[in-house]
Amino acid sequence: MIYQNQKQQYDLGSLLYSDLLDTDRSLNHTEQNYVKSVYDYLVAIINYQKALVNINQHPIKNTTPPEQLDLCPMFDANDWLTKMVKLYKP
Repeated sequence: MIYQNQKQQYDLGSLLYSDLLDTDRSLNHTEQNYVKSVYDYLVAIINYQKALVNINQHPIKNTTPPEQLDLCPMFDANDWLTKMVKLYKP
């Protein structure tokens, strides 16, 4: 949304092209950080699941099964991965 606003300002002549490029660069950097964070989150889930397998081989009482844990209620990894595949599909 910020980029679109600045693009409109540039189109109207009230913003320098270099400022628009700075905004675009910042937006790209933010998106890359988001993708890396999601990747790190997914790797953490896999590592957590691997740890649970090891624990299940040597069970500890009163552990919560992984399907009952709400690891991140605001984030659906499968939905995100589907969107990313569609977005970057050649």
